[in-house]
Amino acid sequence: MKYEVYINYRDWEIIAETFEFEKYYRREYEHPLKNVSLFTREAWKGNIPLYLHDVDTFCPQYILETVKDYITPEPIFDIFDKKNLTFKEMIQEIWKRRDEIIKPTEGDDNPFEGEWMNWDGN
Repeated sequence: MKYEVYINYRDWEIIAETFEFEKYYRREYEHPLKNVSLFTREAWKGNIPLYLHDVDTFCPQYILETVKDYITPEPIFDIFDKKNLTFKEMIQEIWKRRDEIIKPTEGDDNPFEGEWMNWDGN
């Protein structure tokens, strides 16, 4: 399943190509936990995320830790020019290309600078 990612200094979204906002607003998508949100907004099909959005800095460690008990371990994720990745591998690819895809928020300091930026994906 192919995904797109949008990141700025204040929030991020990972969106599957099959996700539709109209269905989201009609509550036609599943959720891994009833009455508990992992992120600000999310939509799932079983254990496959179709839409993940959080109002926070994109932090790979937090994302992976948050979904580890809910997400499929299968290599079904496609992003950029990479195919058949696990979710962790997809997050690693996003992290590697963060400088290309992060859209700065005018007037804000860059939270993606500093020592914690040395995450290596493990």
